[in-house]
Amino acid sequence: MCGNAVCGSSAIGTVSPIVEADSKDKGISITIVNVTGTILMVVLPLLTGLLYHHDTLQTSAMIGELCNPSVK
Repeated sequence: MCGNAVCGSSAIGTVSPIVEADSKDKGISITIVNVTGTILMVVLPLLTGLLYHHDTLQTSAMIGELCNPSVK
């Protein structure tokens, strides 16, 4: 998962003229990115709570890496 909010939306806005995407495609892409990010903000704490029993280090590492992935 990469770029779940401002990063992903600005990337779509920047690249869309280069790939000649129309406004509808750009709007759908931005909506999907932001809805996915919103869902992850709710689901990830619940999932990590089940997996790691609310251990702060492991929960923070998983949420941080999935919501804001570093370039590898």
